[in-house]
Amino acid sequence: MLRRLRPLLAAALLACSACTPAPDKAALAREVILAIDGEKMLGEMIPQLEQMNSLTMRQVAVQHGFTMDESAQLAKVEPQTTALSTEAIHGLVPEMTKIYVEIYSVEELQAMKAFYTSAEGRSMLAKQPTLKQKLSPKIQDAVLAVQPRIQQLLEKEATRIGAARKAKAG
Repeated sequence: MLRRLRPLLAAALLACSACTPAPDKAALAREVILAIDGEKMLGEMIPQLEQMNSLTMRQVAVQHGFTMDESAQLAKVEPQTTALSTEAIHGLVPEMTKIYVEIYSVEELQAMKAFYTSAEGRSMLAKQPTLKQKLSPKIQDAVLAVQPRIQQLLEKEATRIGAARKAKAG
């Protein structure tokens, strides 16, 4: 009797699992990205891109031998470079979704969504700016503290390269 029930039980279990739709992983990933304010997080990169654009403009001005007036004329396109950077950053949300789908399981995405939509998760996200504010000076101090050693290393290597160039030429 039990032998006859096993195939029937197995078929019932399969039918039951087929009735429960699998969660749409991409939709779940988008919900997580929305919960963590992913687009806002990406938007916070725009000032860094603006700095890079500014540096690129200066490099272009130097490469072309621009005067100060010509450099000022070139700088007039800065709003356009900012708009292009902003568009590029906000266009990353679909890419971010693909990456989340690729690296996280459905269970992980569900757990992240549950956490980031909970009071504790929202609180953690709300405290991130304060965390960054308190951590930033520590990072700057650490970077500044190591700069002399980095400068020394670079100078030593530049001296070695210069000596090798002289030896090769001589």
